Amino acid sequence: MTLLISKTSKKKIDMEEIIYFEINNWFAGRDYPYEDPFKQWVKDAKFEDVEWCKNNKLCVKYGNVDMSVSWCVGATRSWVIEHCPNLLSDGEYTYDLIHCGSDGSEVRKSYPRKYSDFLCHCDEDGTYYSRIDGWKLPEYCEENFGAVHTDEYWTNLENELEEEDEEYDEEDVNPEFARTPASPEPLYDDEKYDEEEDVNPESSQSTTSPNNEDVNSTSPTLLNKLWRKLRHLL
Repeated sequence: MTLLISKTSKKKIDMEEIIYFEINNWFAGRDYPYEDPFKQWVKDAKFEDVEWCKNNKLCVKYGNVDMSVSWCVGATRSWVIEHCPNLLSDGEYTYDLIHCGSDGSEVRKSYPRKYSDFLCHCDEDGTYYSRIDGWKLPEYCEENFGAVHTDEYWTNLENELEEEDEEYDEEDVNPEFARTPASPEPLYDDEKYDEEEDVNPESSQSTTSPNNEDVNSTSPTLLNKLWRKLRHLL
């Protein structure tokens, strides 16, 4: 395994190999090793404790990823060896997930996971990024000791939705997507139909039941009129 050394350009600290890793509280085992100290860190949201992070000389960036929380941690190699040495090993474990079928059945499946999967990697310039959402992580230096919250996930999501809205707006003015303009004349003329029905002797006669209840609401003429309107809407 090759781990790069972070070279600081701010306040000088002892040159040592710097490790960045990320854990997330969504699925135990898949998104963080389901063992101590990771279990306790997730339970207590320990990496959001600014003073604790400063005392441990950690550079932490955390925030929401959908309905979960991710913590990206920059630490010295000696700190990782002391607190979570498995991250530097080639060790592997398995975790279980329960899948629900469309018929309501549940199937438990096991998946392999390496501890090294939680390590973050850097680009050619030595800048580290989070594994899950690609956040740019703070440089490891004394000025950045502590914990900083980010809203990048939701900001990026809002930007994506705005871009989609703009694309839809462009489609509306694009001739290929232009809607057919409304007809300048109505497809049917209510007044004309009303006049025809008014001069129709059958429709002009009021029909009542023995209890003086009007039964014209079910007359063929009215039904035809309703059908014409309904056919237009369809």
